[in-house]
Amino acid sequence: KMSLPTAITTAALYGSSLLTYGWFWQQNGSPASTTPLLYLWGAHFLRRALEAAFLQKTERTLAVGEAISGLVYYGGIGALSGWWNNSAQVAQTLSLNYIGVALFILGELGNHYHHYLLSKLRTGGKKGFILPTGGLFGSVVMPHYGFEVLTWIGWNVAINQISWPAILFACISTAAMLTKAKEKKALYLKKFDGQNGQPKYPESAKLLFPFLL
Repeated sequence: KMSLPTAITTAALYGSSLLTYGWFWQQNGSPASTTPLLYLWGAHFLRRALEAAFLQKTERTLAVGEAISGLVYYGGIGALSGWWNNSAQVAQTLSLNYIGVALFILGELGNHYHHYLLSKLRTGGKKGFILPTGGLFGSVVMPHYGFEVLTWIGWNVAINQISWPAILFACISTAAMLTKAKEKKALYLKKFDGQNGQPKYPESAKLLFPFLL
């Protein structure tokens, strides 16, 4: 089966969301009131594209079908969000909530930091399954996912009004990341059971957020 290199393909998928969002912003007259939202959206997806291309390490390849479904998802959510958030009704009534902007930025910083920690797992030629350490990894299974959830909570708060695409994207993303975190915790508990010299992974570890979930 034909497959594609993960790094450049994933970067392109993230880039598609930025392009479709920006296209609707431009088509709706580049409203000044919604330009900060374009900057936030662009900052997130540009960062993720650069991380995919240059920071994250994987030997895995993407099947063509995966790439196409990813393009439909990311390009589609960018188009839907760009269409809604740059509509005349939103542009005329938008009043940016800076608490939301602060939450968005905190989510971005935390997400990037834990991606950086993950990128360092295999330095020095390390092989095999490696337990992440540093940051919140000692008490949270996938803190980078938790910070991404915080990013999209901040996004919704920053818009400061009901945005159904933003709510939809936040819910879909959170559900997907929560499912993956549950699977990852089960794997950690199986792999790192305290036997045969392996460390014991704490059953008390939360999935996404310290002390909460």
